[in-house]
Amino acid sequence: MYFAFPAVANPLLRLDRADRYTDILFYRLSAAHFGRFELVTKVLWSIVGLAPAVLAFTGVFICCRRMVFQKPSNPNVHQH
Repeated sequence: MYFAFPAVANPLLRLDRADRYTDILFYRLSAAHFGRFELVTKVLWSIVGLAPAVLAFTGVFICCRRMVFQKPSNPNVHQH
């Protein structure tokens, strides 16, 4: 957003005239956006990024088990 509309940063630059904190903020945001981290942080970032996909898959699996196959979502529970 900053590259397309640089005027968005103007209020930040008015608050931080010496540009001490605004520059650090934009640096951290760009590092987070492009994934410039250490190895451990990259691994954690990847796991957090894949978590929604895993949750969506397991949610569809549980929903199909309940609705399509008429089985309980917990396989340890037996229906009567």
